Amino acid sequence: MITAADLLDHPRGRRFCFELVNGVQQPDDPDAVASALAAVPLPVLSEDSVVVALESTAESALWWQPADATDALLSRPELRPALTRIARWAVDSPVVRQLAEPQGGAWTVVFDDDDQPRRPSTGQALRDWAQQLRDEVAAGSPGVTSGVWWTTPPWPLLQTTRAPFPSAGPLALWAVEDSFGQEHARALSTPIDPAARVFTVDGPDDWAALCRRWPLDVTTTTRRNDWRLATGRQGTWVLPDWSGVAAEYDVVHLTVAGWFRTSGDAVKVDDDRASVVAGWTPGSAYRLTEHDRAAGAGEAWARPGNFGVWRRLD
Repeated sequence: MITAADLLDHPRGRRFCFELVNGVQQPDDPDAVASALAAVPLPVLSEDSVVVALESTAESALWWQPADATDALLSRPELRPALTRIARWAVDSPVVRQLAEPQGGAWTVVFDDDDQPRRPSTGQALRDWAQQLRDEVAAGSPGVTSGVWWTTPPWPLLQTTRAPFPSAGPLALWAVEDSFGQEHARALSTPIDPAARVFTVDGPDDWAALCRRWPLDVTTTTRRNDWRLATGRQGTWVLPDWSGVAAEYDVVHLTVAGWFRTSGDAVKVDDDRASVVAGWTPGSAYRLTEHDRAAGAGEAWARPGNFGVWRRLD
């Protein structure tokens, strides 16, 4: 369930509210923006309008640079009353509520221009990732460069998402942080393992628990600079050691509500350490252990010119 507080208290939630009323002009004066948001009509939301708003919200999650001007503006206290009105309208919408419902099956999205080299096993991929990261930590970074900033499990671990709006396809088609603007993809129906051990991230407390249980300190890597710019926090940074998580869980799942509650913030792990949820598509589930992959040709989807919503091809 997505609440008004989820949208009001976190950067991606506030941005989602703004994108839902994207006809609002954005002057530099916060009071003028607040007045415009307070007066904007709030119509019945359509699936397409929610899809476009969520996509824009994910695209604006910039984990290698400071918050953009819109995010900074939306955090101003002068805008809180107007955003509260919009947030309450949004969460009252059946279409927005549908985003967080566990429906639409599980789908793997493969973009047509993705390279498909030989896939290592899941276990080998996790071991390689952990070793490469430890080598990176040992080598260190001068602290002023950008590099790897995402905290998802590594390729080629299987990522699945739901399709809350069948006409728009799986979330991994369009709700993508730092997308590459792909225009063609295939969506493959993927079996759900009812016996899988699932760690669910429904908010910052869950992510912090992952980091405390399986911490990898990445403070000496380029992440220190990227995450400082994105969150304004300086200090020690950790992320989950997915190779360790895989010893106890088969799947890690970030809910849509968990993404709104977590993406964009520095997550406090303890008094000294913090982490981030970066590079995640809302609703993503990553398989950390061996499994049956999707089979068959799947469904073809396209978005010519990287504009508008994705549509299934006949």
